[in-house]
Amino acid sequence: MSKNGFAAGIAALLIVGCVVAVVWRQKAQGVASHSATEAAGTNDASVARSGRLGLDSREVGRSSALAIKASAESIKDVPPETALAQAQVLSRCIRTGGGKRISMPEGLTVAQRQQLLASSGLLDMKCPEAIDAYKVYALAEHSAESGNLQAQLDFPVLVEGVFLSQEARLDTELIAKFKRDSMRFLEMARQAGSAEALLRISENYDAGLLVDKDPMKAYAYCYAWGQRSVSAIAAQRLTTLGRALSPTQILRAQQHAQTLLMPSATQEGVGK
Repeated sequence: MSKNGFAAGIAALLIVGCVVAVVWRQKAQGVASHSATEAAGTNDASVARSGRLGLDSREVGRSSALAIKASAESIKDVPPETALAQAQVLSRCIRTGGGKRISMPEGLTVAQRQQLLASSGLLDMKCPEAIDAYKVYALAEHSAESGNLQAQLDFPVLVEGVFLSQEARLDTELIAKFKRDSMRFLEMARQAGSAEALLRISENYDAGLLVDKDPMKAYAYCYAWGQRSVSAIAAQRLTTLGRALSPTQILRAQQHAQTLLMPSATQEGVGK
């Protein structure tokens, strides 16, 4: 992670494909894992390609599942906070190619480029020669499963490196697991009282990335987020989301939103 808030902002500009929470909100989780969602949107094509490449998608799925399970077994005693820290470092190493895949903003002088690089901390990264992306998945999963709020919110970003491999992009079972886990952890964060989780779940139902599109659920979660965060942006989003709904649907969504503000509430009860 960056050494301070300024460095964190610089790193976000420098790292190709780096996704942070603010970007997630602005782009409606378009890169919650770009590679993963791109693959998820073309599952049938992926299966067809795997056949042409001589790969059995079921065998690929079993291979990924076994790799994650083996990694999970090896890190089961790691404290959740430590697992998150390790996942953050390794995920960053994967996304940046160990600090080698760096894109600089245009129009900078040589001195400015050097200053940005030094401030970002990228030059100081100590990345292993080989990184097991499935272990990163297991670390993030372990931390999120154990109740670490940050791991639950950032899970898609932490594990997106898995989908850099062709094998993973062809693995429909892994893609399905990724989507289930991402939404499950967001729901756990929501039940723990996270307003951010409400927004991210709303964005997913609106964009249809990790779950099927559901305008009423998108509105309900956004309404609940607005109630909890008291954000002016919520009103703007609700106006936009409400255009796809009837007055009756909006009322039902608002009623469901009230239940979402209760820690034990589930996603059931709206959109039916």
